[in-house]
Amino acid sequence: MAKQVCSKQNCSSVDHLYAFSPVLSLYLSDNSLTLENNSTLDKVVYASNGSVLNRFCLKNGTAIITQQICPFKQKNSCIFGIVPSPANEKRLAIYGEKSLVLYHDDYPCRPISPTNSFKEWIQMVHFLSNGNLVVLFGCNAAALFHVKWLNSQNTAELKEIVRVQSKHKAVLSHAIMFGTEWENLKTFVGTAFGDILISMPAQGSSVLHRLSSHTGMIFGLCLTDKNLFSISDDRKLVMWDIENYVLVDHVYGHSTRPFAVCQGTNGIVITGCKDSYIYIWSTKSSKLSLLQNIALGRGSVRSLLVFENVLLVGTETGFFGSISLSQSNGIKSFRFMHDVAIRNFCCISPELLYFIDDNGELYKKWGKAVNKVPGLKFCKAEFVSVSNCRKFMTIADLQCCWLIDIGNELEVSQVELETNARLLSCHWSSDNFFLFYSNGTVKHFIASASAGLLKEAEFNIGMKHCASAVLVVKGNVIIGTKKGKILFVQHGQVQSISNAHNKETVTDLIIYHHNLYSVGRDGKICKWDCGKDFSTRIKLVESERPSQTVAIEWPCKLLIYGNSLYIAGFHGAVFYLVKHDTGQCVCQFTCGGGHRNWEILMLEKWKGFEGQYCYLRFINKGCLIETVLKLNEMTVFMPNAHISTITAICCLVSKSGNSTVMTSSFDTTIAISSISNEHDNKKSPLSMLYRFRAHTSSVYSLSSLRNYAVSAGGKSELCLWSLQQDQSLLKVGQIRLDSDCRLISVSLYSLKPLSSIVSGSDGRLLMVNWLDKFDNTAYKMLELHGYVAKQYLYTKVCAIKESEQVTVFAVTTAGVLVFWPDITAPSNFSEYFLEKAGLSAVDGKNQGLSSVAVVGSESGCITSVKISVGSVDTDRTYWHGATCTDLKFFTKSGNTYVISTSIDCRLAIFQYDDSSNKLTFCRAVTLNVADPSSICLLKDSTDDDTTIVVVGFGLQGIQISTLL
Repeated sequence: MAKQVCSKQNCSSVDHLYAFSPVLSLYLSDNSLTLENNSTLDKVVYASNGSVLNRFCLKNGTAIITQQICPFKQKNSCIFGIVPSPANEKRLAIYGEKSLVLYHDDYPCRPISPTNSFKEWIQMVHFLSNGNLVVLFGCNAAALFHVKWLNSQNTAELKEIVRVQSKHKAVLSHAIMFGTEWENLKTFVGTAFGDILISMPAQGSSVLHRLSSHTGMIFGLCLTDKNLFSISDDRKLVMWDIENYVLVDHVYGHSTRPFAVCQGTNGIVITGCKDSYIYIWSTKSSKLSLLQNIALGRGSVRSLLVFENVLLVGTETGFFGSISLSQSNGIKSFRFMHDVAIRNFCCISPELLYFIDDNGELYKKWGKAVNKVPGLKFCKAEFVSVSNCRKFMTIADLQCCWLIDIGNELEVSQVELETNARLLSCHWSSDNFFLFYSNGTVKHFIASASAGLLKEAEFNIGMKHCASAVLVVKGNVIIGTKKGKILFVQHGQVQSISNAHNKETVTDLIIYHHNLYSVGRDGKICKWDCGKDFSTRIKLVESERPSQTVAIEWPCKLLIYGNSLYIAGFHGAVFYLVKHDTGQCVCQFTCGGGHRNWEILMLEKWKGFEGQYCYLRFINKGCLIETVLKLNEMTVFMPNAHISTITAICCLVSKSGNSTVMTSSFDTTIAISSISNEHDNKKSPLSMLYRFRAHTSSVYSLSSLRNYAVSAGGKSELCLWSLQQDQSLLKVGQIRLDSDCRLISVSLYSLKPLSSIVSGSDGRLLMVNWLDKFDNTAYKMLELHGYVAKQYLYTKVCAIKESEQVTVFAVTTAGVLVFWPDITAPSNFSEYFLEKAGLSAVDGKNQGLSSVAVVGSESGCITSVKISVGSVDTDRTYWHGATCTDLKFFTKSGNTYVISTSIDCRLAIFQYDDSSNKLTFCRAVTLNVADPSSICLLKDSTDDDTTIVVVGFGLQGIQISTLL
């Protein structure tokens, strides 16, 4: 389950940096790799990442990137498929969109044919036994190509022999081919209307069979020896008999669209969905049944591959990793029914438990044997709990508390309860037992096998506190309450921390790596610094959600297992177990919710099956359900930053000089990544450091200044961040405005000591001054839109500071540029109408006594505006064919350039001439990133070069030295 950082070797084939792009294709090569030190890596895996092909070598759970390739050169087509040639030929056909190229499957992987471009969209490619190639196009046409070898088979070219256009003219959404010769080749194609058509191109253009069951577009096909499996937009998985071409079985088990399907081992089929869930299905007895579902939480699953009980997964957001599959074939669940409904229970081990039925009788269940414990009957057992060491069990009602020594059931001791106060709760911490009363009295006992419960201490915490969790550390008692407080009792003195969990119940406490951790009903896990030997006041270090991959609305328990911290909790009716270090959900089960009695145990193995297991017991309608869940061990080869489109990016520089990039997304997260320009063979140029979910809604804009950054998002939220010297990120301020609108653009500048210009979706334009203390209340706000007579919606803002003067540019949806020469005089502004289109991007700079702005619009036009005293000069450049999303000024060798990006997936560089106020086109490149939304300039301190980092549906870095 450890997160594996990939190393990188021989990446000279890729000039730019690519990350977080869709992993649409995976291929496991039969060729092993021998490195320079004669060590052999067992598995070679090819994984696409947008238009880049990564060659991984896997051994003992580690991953090494040995090569990165751009197969389609400047075309930047997204890689859709990797197809191997017949055995021993070591050739690969790599295709994407309308491009196809052949590569040699060896180290290093090299091209053996030029890039072949077609007019039609390529749907599938297939090698025949004689080395020829069949290409199936999206228009339902199959073409046979002869692979002609040149220069002693070092290079090849494709020559079309025959093309068969099917009589059924359909738009294909997925296809596979089967056969070794052209004469016996079968095509299985899924159409946009849900039909599966089976043809043999060698026999003509007619359709041999039509399989109809789906009511939506076919997203995936998987062919086995006897069956065909299909997934569709109707969220259905269908199993077909390909010998008789009939439907065998179908299930509606997916909660969202399934996008990937593959064959597993031992008769299983695996599907992956848009909501990042993976479903494992059994096909035994010609019936489809769900064995297990896995919450991946890394974006829409787009590619799956199974080998040796290891599942390789690629997602739409650039994640590539592996999950170990269970040999026990999914979840094992057992139902135990007693003659009388079970009221409560205590779990001691997987074999042993005690339960109390509705008659108040206590029973012992050992394996399948159930025996009544004689001499004990409880009229109303309100509190049943077991010690952390699983040696003692306590049962309490309103009058008495019984201690049962599990090793010797005949040794039962009891403690009489107070009569002048009601018992509120009882809790264990190791061998310490606590009774909490309604008058605030707390009685502390030590459990002993020989002496029972020995009274240790008694103190009072006040009547207003009701304990929900207790922890004893080095003689100090830490209490969590139902009103979100944490009480620290030391030498009889009580220290109270209010609103530790936002006035919600504190559900558990634990010490991990010398820090106190708490979880609560507010859905947060908090880390506290208790000082050395608990000598100082408890301080909050961080508060965050238990996981960035799955939503847990009710974290309940903290467990330490294998030197790792786990969080158990619920979201609705689903139980989740999350590993805190990685935030990954390791198992889940639908049990009905956390309001019922439940217990959890961690196991090293189960009934001979190796691996880590979770043993979950809970009560459902008077029955005891026992469930064994395999912990999904995940290894990350390529991380993802977000699970949806990246909306903005900015660069942060710490006080020590380390540079990082911050990205935001619609998924409400802030991600911090480190990008290195050093050509180190043992490090990846991109390192995902961590993610934050500080916003409650989508984040739309970022702006940075030195080691500070500000993020703006939905629900009128504005957060101020500070990058520390160790590259950790600290939130130092947060504002939520009174109106519930989206904050769509922000620009940060240094004034008093930090200020920002913010625009909202309700038409407001604000100047926010962050004060020295940097807390939630230390700020001042000025409404700039109140000075403008007309009502505009400001789409982008830009603030520039020189000396004590701050110049502000703001563009609107009405095609108007609003200019403040000095924001400290907000009533002094100018409005300039530029064009009849919404303005979408702006950047500016001061040039002597003039101010210059470049403005992008929804029409694709870029306008340069030079504002001088008493005059204004504008010049328009029509180059982009779609909305310009971002602009940046850049200076190199005394020349000024403008870098722009657009929805047409192109990045363009223009040279700006200050004397004529004109933009001259210099260079453009096609981006690997879909829907580019934002750019930032990352300066390299080692070689004085600058990298343009573009984000959208992925991330791409381009060194300016390669363009100018």
